[in-house]
Amino acid sequence: MKKIKNSKITKNHLLASLIQSLIYWMSFDLDLFLTANEKDSKKVIKKIGEICQRKNTLRKLINILSNIDPDVECCSEKEKLSIYSNFSIESARRVINKPILDMQNNEIKETLINEEQEFEEKFMTSYSKLLDKNDPGYISINISNKLVEILNQFIFLDSEDEVYNIEIYAKIKKQIKALIASIQLDLANEYYAGFLLEEISRIESESTEDYKSQLVEDVILQWSDMFKKIIYYCDNILIAIEKENLEEIYEKALELEWVNLSMMYSSFYIMRGYFHLTDYDWVPINIFNVPDENNWEEVIS
Repeated sequence: MKKIKNSKITKNHLLASLIQSLIYWMSFDLDLFLTANEKDSKKVIKKIGEICQRKNTLRKLINILSNIDPDVECCSEKEKLSIYSNFSIESARRVINKPILDMQNNEIKETLINEEQEFEEKFMTSYSKLLDKNDPGYISINISNKLVEILNQFIFLDSEDEVYNIEIYAKIKKQIKALIASIQLDLANEYYAGFLLEEISRIESESTEDYKSQLVEDVILQWSDMFKKIIYYCDNILIAIEKENLEEIYEKALELEWVNLSMMYSSFYIMRGYFHLTDYDWVPINIFNVPDENNWEEVIS
């Protein structure tokens, strides 16, 4: 395995990073479940024991994270850990305090959603500035921002004005094709592969070099698969636009939910792989948002 001279990632540094990611992941998973099923009280009540257990686990993880000294020399790494720590803990506290059965009126819910979106956008803006340009996390955030900008243009489509729609279609198609070309270039160059190789080689661990080498391959594969899914999603939108069918275009655009869910699972697998480099055992986690068996392939294929 390639050896590099950069400063090592200590065990506490790695552990703090993983717990931050785990806190956010578990918070996101619970929040998504509660939001998606807020009108299905029976489904929520059926899992009330697991929901309470997840909230309690998040409290414990917050406490553990607060008591870890990451032992980081690099100033930018320190800042990155600090920003992500604050973000993950605040995300957890929001979902811990969220009612299991939310009876608040729609105006309050809308206000809370807007506040959460602003909070997340502010974090992403600050955090992305600290990431290496070859970090797949940075690449992913950049792709996500461009995709959101493109999708937001669909709101300008007019079911009564075909000529105007054609102009919008042409603009969106150009932007989607440019985004696809950019992702394909990232896949071809695989600069993120070099970044991941160096990152994993910097980690202080008793794990064998063979395990680290395998982890590098697995993580690169997961990220490559995520980027390919976005290309597949974009291709489907282009096909729908060619048909100039508004209903189908909106339907395909909404499939972004499946892409995001797929990326959520990939990030979970990546996190689990890194966790084996620590001195702690991985404890199985119940996932709230596992798709129905019939839809599983749509998410992970």
